[in-house]
Amino acid sequence: MSSKSLQQKLSILKDEDQANTHSHLAYFLAKTIPEANIDKYCKVACKSPHYAYLFIRDIPGAKIEECCEAACKDPYWAYYFAKDIPGANIEKCQDAVFRYAW
Repeated sequence: MSSKSLQQKLSILKDEDQANTHSHLAYFLAKTIPEANIDKYCKVACKSPHYAYLFIRDIPGAKIEECCEAACKDPYWAYYFAKDIPGANIEKCQDAVFRYAW
């Protein structure tokens, strides 16, 4: 094993530790590592409405209910969640949008 590949693996492990608390890293690792723990990273990514939307849009197997709950905390991402995600809870997304619209 070359030292470069070892450094890359150590870097991924460091990122995995940080992915337990950072939404953007959880999304990135779930998207790039085929054997990633989707449920674990979904919980972390859903701490941010933006990454909840991206997670459900880009990661196969993501939990739509959990992502919808998180995305609908922000009217901007609630709108795009309802518009772009098949099976989205439209009523919940509309409530979020109209709650902040006025």
